[in-house]
Amino acid sequence: MISVYMITAPAWPATRLHLPESQWAFNVREKLGQMGYGVFYVGPEPEVDTRDAAELARRDALLELTGL
Repeated sequence: MISVYMITAPAWPATRLHLPESQWAFNVREKLGQMGYGVFYVGPEPEVDTRDAAELARRDALLELTGL
């Protein structure tokens, strides 16, 4: 199952991460929280991904930032 999490920070536009139920995804959420980002469960993955290119680029940057 894939879940959607909203990642927020004062100087960062809200970004949705679609993450699997796994230890890696737990570690990503935990690390982002430790780094000061807000991590909020939104719900299950929707049928249609509505993220644009900018949001996908932010997703990639967040995942890279965790180093996981």
